[in-house]
Amino acid sequence: MKSRIVFGCISAAMLFVAGISASAAPIPGDKDGKQGDDEVKVRIWLNKGDHKVLDGYLRSALVNRPKEVEFSLTPKGERIRYINEDVDSLLLDGSDKYVKRLVKMYGVLGGAAKVEWVREEYSGKGIDLYSLFTVESERTGRNITVVSPIRSWYLSIAGDMAIMVGTDTRDSIFDRSEPPMSASMLNMYFGEIYDYPEFAAGIKYGDFSTFMDVIHAWEETYGNTARRIDNKLKSEQIGVQSGIAASDASKNVDWKRTKSEIVFPRYTRTLQIGVSPVIADWSRVMKHATDDAAMDSFKMTVPPVMIYSDICFLDFGRFGSIGWTIGGEYSRYSYNWMLDNGYGDKQLDTYCNRLDLAAGLSYHLTLCRRLEFYASGMIDAGLIGEHTTEHDSGEEASSTFNKMDTKMTFIATAGLRWYFCNTAGIWVEGGHDTGYVSAGLSFK
Repeated sequence: MKSRIVFGCISAAMLFVAGISASAAPIPGDKDGKQGDDEVKVRIWLNKGDHKVLDGYLRSALVNRPKEVEFSLTPKGERIRYINEDVDSLLLDGSDKYVKRLVKMYGVLGGAAKVEWVREEYSGKGIDLYSLFTVESERTGRNITVVSPIRSWYLSIAGDMAIMVGTDTRDSIFDRSEPPMSASMLNMYFGEIYDYPEFAAGIKYGDFSTFMDVIHAWEETYGNTARRIDNKLKSEQIGVQSGIAASDASKNVDWKRTKSEIVFPRYTRTLQIGVSPVIADWSRVMKHATDDAAMDSFKMTVPPVMIYSDICFLDFGRFGSIGWTIGGEYSRYSYNWMLDNGYGDKQLDTYCNRLDLAAGLSYHLTLCRRLEFYASGMIDAGLIGEHTTEHDSGEEASSTFNKMDTKMTFIATAGLRWYFCNTAGIWVEGGHDTGYVSAGLSFK
């Protein structure tokens, strides 16, 4: 069975950037006159503040129903986050205008109406056309998932709630080609939600060849005349579009606003590499060490070296963000111990290679620009491989002393991360891990 879900996280951002690179215009003054893939000019109109109009660059994706807009004055400058309630509209690359509109999929399974960022496609005499860009995944069998960028099309008459009248697949959010002709959905829209039975019949019987033919014909015949069927639209869904921005501006949403750039916003991916100077006591698996002398013979030959990756999937603004964490560590140590083989004590040397594989969740809280506090909790599988030799001869000992052990533990750490540039930083953390404390480099 095929199922579609809104595909967030990385795929959305990557496809968004792919669409930008296909159509964005060059920025004067850049080397070779070329514009980077993630450099999209934008003009933002704000609902409040001393500066109501800002010109700069869009730094976040306008796909999959974003909750905020990130902006910078220069292509690589500091990101400034504006929540949806504070933004009136946007203009991308001087041609694509995005506004907030109340939209809904018609029908029992359509769900509740929601305010979304949509692109203005056409504004006519009493009728407006909008589009909403999402990225969706579809299971096609044999564990194959196909990712598709989907554009949904919405019509609004007399400023009423916009209702979906078609969908298609687009490779770029800058694609301006005409919507596909969906006779059944247009017939439903004009004949079941609005009272234009003759017009709906014409759509059904093929009087119009293209989507825009339908729009222009409605304008010529019924422009600025809204005939609504009773009880199909609620009172709060009629003539609502023009007041959405003002309604948002009046909301008390101070808790959503942030004072500085978020270090770990949604869709961020980080790569963290580092080392711990010592192996913690609780990580020293020495099953043959039965006395203090054997325990004291512990010797670390390779300190815990680690690599971890974080992917942010929940962003609460000033209250922090949550991400998936996955990674591993490697360390090596040895110890010696005495074995009574019936002829006297014999010293054996055991060398241990430890590989830890861990996965869990992390929490990140921005303290100021480029500095964050973070904490993580992970389930860890420690794989300890033993190799034991006789101390005097160097020969390999009995296979009884050369085995692979597994130790399941829980890792809990907390630390600080500071980025000295946009993509690289340093970190230090401590807690219940293979080592007591560790430090290293971080990239995002």
